[in-house]
Amino acid sequence: MLETIPKNQTVSFWTSIKHGFPLLFLLTADLISFSKSSGDTVLDAETYRLGVFGGIYVLSLWVIYLRRVDFYALMRGHWLYTLFIIYAFSSFLWSANPVKTVVTSGHLLGHYLVATAALLMFRGHVESLLRVYCMFSYVFIPACLVTAFFFPERNLHTLTGRWMGLTYNPNTLGGAVMVCVWANLSYLLYARNLLLRVWIVLITLGGFVLLKGAGSVTSLGLSAIVVITIPLFYWFADSRNATVAALKIGYSSLIIFGVLGFLYSTQPELFDPNQLLGRVGRDSNLTGREALWGVAWQAIADKPWLGWSFDALSSLPTKYTINYKQFHNGYLDIMVRGGWVAMCFIIMFALITAARIIRLAPQNKSLAASFGTLLAIIMLHNISEASF
Repeated sequence: MLETIPKNQTVSFWTSIKHGFPLLFLLTADLISFSKSSGDTVLDAETYRLGVFGGIYVLSLWVIYLRRVDFYALMRGHWLYTLFIIYAFSSFLWSANPVKTVVTSGHLLGHYLVATAALLMFRGHVESLLRVYCMFSYVFIPACLVTAFFFPERNLHTLTGRWMGLTYNPNTLGGAVMVCVWANLSYLLYARNLLLRVWIVLITLGGFVLLKGAGSVTSLGLSAIVVITIPLFYWFADSRNATVAALKIGYSSLIIFGVLGFLYSTQPELFDPNQLLGRVGRDSNLTGREALWGVAWQAIADKPWLGWSFDALSSLPTKYTINYKQFHNGYLDIMVRGGWVAMCFIIMFALITAARIIRLAPQNKSLAASFGTLLAIIMLHNISEASF
């Protein structure tokens, strides 16, 4: 772990995992919820989280310290996220719960440290980064499938009866599997071993079984889009020049809109919102989201510029009653927390990332296809879930 992976150097799968284990630990801590008895508990939930995540953050700080010269150079390209973290911490000044604001912002900073440590260790070795996510999926997806089929009391969500696997919520399972599907299909662009390719296909199919059981319509739909979009984006990036790429995009758009137009003219009932929602097991008010979004707009109107602070929405009960810890819409959620200022950060993140992907596409088609798709599904996922 003391040696970085030089860019463009071929390394083994397990070498990549060894260098990326702080990130692997973070994925495990973020997404897997081990059921604990409700009896005598030695640690409360917040102390438990602080102990687990604190250890991961300290490990990442040690990696950054070892690579401090490279870290200073890397920071110059991360000025926007640095400003965002400073803004999140500063929101304790107008929060009804300043301590919670500092804790939540501390986790934002900690996650950034883990990501930075991974960048420093891999030094642009994209294949190694994907291997870490794939390795997580190789444990996570089979474990959740075993839980679903053999331990239903742990798997089924109490209120909805939907699958949640080893996570703490069906939508969390859906979002986690969606990222696993993206990582595996992205790594398929790099994998050369036939057995590994077969394994990736099997893991992806297992992921879709979990998505179906979780009933997460957004994650299931976006995972299906990933299957189509990654090879499509790779085709765009493989163009000789911008003109050819534009023609390919134009042809693809015509085909997509042509198919949609044909379906609309022959089967218009497919486009009726109520019927469409009914087919996927949802009601016309988007399973309570409509009312929740109404509360979000009222909260935004109260504090439009700076929001209510990054205190995990603990300020809202001073005026509003909500039964969730998020608004099931990332754009509304970020505006409630940080106002229009935070939304400007999100817009700038997306635009800068898109520009970098486009600039890198001629030199690295696989990277452009993979991370272009990831950016697209993140932006779409936040229409009905708060995952920013």
